[in-house]
Amino acid sequence: MTDQEKLELAYQRVSTSFEAITDFRGKLLALLPLATGTAGVLLLDHKDSALLGPLGLFGIVATAGLYMYEFRGMQRCHRLEDQASTLERKLGLSPEEGQFQGQPRRLLDNMLGPPAAGLVIYLAVVFAWLYVAGVGFGSWNKPRPWLAWVLGVGLGVGYVAALWAAWRFVHGHLDRWAAGPNEDLVRNEDLVRRGYRAYAKRRVRVLQRGLASDVVWHLEGQNGASHHYRNADEVLGFLRKTMRPANGTLQAELRGVAADKEYAISLHVVRGKRLGQRFEDYQVLVFQLCGEKIKKVWHYTPDQDAHDRFFSEMAVDR
Repeated sequence: MTDQEKLELAYQRVSTSFEAITDFRGKLLALLPLATGTAGVLLLDHKDSALLGPLGLFGIVATAGLYMYEFRGMQRCHRLEDQASTLERKLGLSPEEGQFQGQPRRLLDNMLGPPAAGLVIYLAVVFAWLYVAGVGFGSWNKPRPWLAWVLGVGLGVGYVAALWAAWRFVHGHLDRWAAGPNEDLVRNEDLVRRGYRAYAKRRVRVLQRGLASDVVWHLEGQNGASHHYRNADEVLGFLRKTMRPANGTLQAELRGVAADKEYAISLHVVRGKRLGQRFEDYQVLVFQLCGEKIKKVWHYTPDQDAHDRFFSEMAVDR
């Protein structure tokens, strides 16, 4: 089996697993509130039953158990999406061709979709069972029937507050919960490799997505390009100018990348031709990374003099 066939098989299995888990989660999210609402109506017809309170507690525990299963499915789907996107890139699929790379990003910082839907429905079911339990254990049914409305309003307010707190908590931890072994290392290495591919194809928008707004790019030397570029616009302006024919033909051939959770280092060969002058140099870039964005870049070359001569008259606006 060739490497290409292995990638295609892995991609097929990841896609199948993702679809199966998504389908089951969707059916469960549809059936759970329907079953809870039906049970609640039937149980509340027997408010005097001594079992109403214990049954409400049972419903809460059962819902919590189902959410544990939902949470694991959410982790796996999040992870499978990342794996499928990586496989699509290795298969040479563009974002327009790949179903995982090309899907629109969920709104509200990637929460508007299955993660938020699960929270909304499962918390609603839990609070519905809390109401059943409260009615069963309370003494307001006959002497003070208005207290049932107070209970309902109080639980409604509690539901909104709990949903907001759970939303913030899950949103802040979802990427870390879904990460596989050494996921940060793989993700950071992939971020750098994507940057090199985007530069080779002159895709400035792809480069922009990988840069933090306050990125700092340190380019030492005594030439027209030497500068400390201090935001994404300045860095992109510099990269655009190196792509222009007026500044010569310039290509960066990546030779290797190593990364940890915060930093990455790359080795590449720069080849260029400008005004009849040929240039070839091994260079190292050190990246500081945060949240899948490049925060700082340091540039190193073993032959600074040759680098300065080639870039001495490069027209870079600052």
